[in-house]
Amino acid sequence: MRGGDRLEEFLRAGLEAGHGPERLASVLREAGWSERRIEAGLAEWHVEPGMPPVPRTGSGQAGAGPALMQGLGFLALVAMCWQLVQLGFLLAEHATPGPAPDWSGATRMRWPIAVLVVMIPVFSVLHLRRDASGWPRRWLAVGSGFLAGIALLGSAVAVVHALLSGDLTARFALKAAVVVVVALLALLVYRRELGAPGAEVGPRGLIGLALVMVVAGIWVSGGPAAGRAEQRDQERWSDLDAIAFQAVCLAGEGVAVPPVVATEACPDLPNLVDRQTGAPYRIALARPGMVRICAEMESEAMARRPSPAGPGCREVMLSDEARRGPGLMPPGGGILAPDAGPGAIPRP
Repeated sequence: MRGGDRLEEFLRAGLEAGHGPERLASVLREAGWSERRIEAGLAEWHVEPGMPPVPRTGSGQAGAGPALMQGLGFLALVAMCWQLVQLGFLLAEHATPGPAPDWSGATRMRWPIAVLVVMIPVFSVLHLRRDASGWPRRWLAVGSGFLAGIALLGSAVAVVHALLSGDLTARFALKAAVVVVVALLALLVYRRELGAPGAEVGPRGLIGLALVMVVAGIWVSGGPAAGRAEQRDQERWSDLDAIAFQAVCLAGEGVAVPPVVATEACPDLPNLVDRQTGAPYRIALARPGMVRICAEMESEAMARRPSPAGPGCREVMLSDEARRGPGLMPPGGGILAPDAGPGAIPRP
């Protein structure tokens, strides 16, 4: 029999025997039951002198509604914790020294921010309600505690391994701290189901952390205007890729590059001008056998992107000789020539 069923049976029997709610609550406290569980159990019964105890409408397990709401609350908790960790990792990469993040790092922040913006009010409504109680929450408390414990143990193992391996950098430590803080707050969300005081510490702390990280993410990623600029830069980079492919095709046919043109063998002429500004893309030889293609990028993320060819530029090798570089193979290919074999006549 579940703890909630045992409590319900005790209260029913006690009220039917004529004992008052105050006396029953005192006995339950002495037996170790939490104040929250006692209040929730007594609230399920209506006591009228001379009448047996009457269960209140909607109390206990009167329907699937409470279980559905608690399930949605647990889903909101999982979604918030997962996306908080993802967003925290991206913010840690932005705030700490280390390998330069990919130019689309700000773009990758926007999905966690979107999930959190939707889930914060859902989580608040479902977990800050005064009547949030019952057997579903007790089982969900066990599940959330188990998952939070796994996260905490895994973080501890990762930190010790990084310390022993000499990889405990500021970035790694900050990411580990994000996991630990989120896991602890998730563990405290169901604290009252475990019989501890301070029922709203976990939910309020998780909501506060989510709001702070959402604001920080929007500040770093730049908001809608920066997102539109990054989309336009992605179009420009796609044009540069198409120009590079056409340049390689032309070089393979023996056509001098630049300029980039369309021929019978290479009929697909790419877009050679910026679709937004109308300015032509810059195409020039970086050195013999290599062409550099550049565009004026407008997003800060692309401007910060490290590239050997420079911001907003890419380089492509045109000739096989340039890709191979100097070597020891004879001009005719020697014994590795395609037509070499027993009795083959060497090329002049």
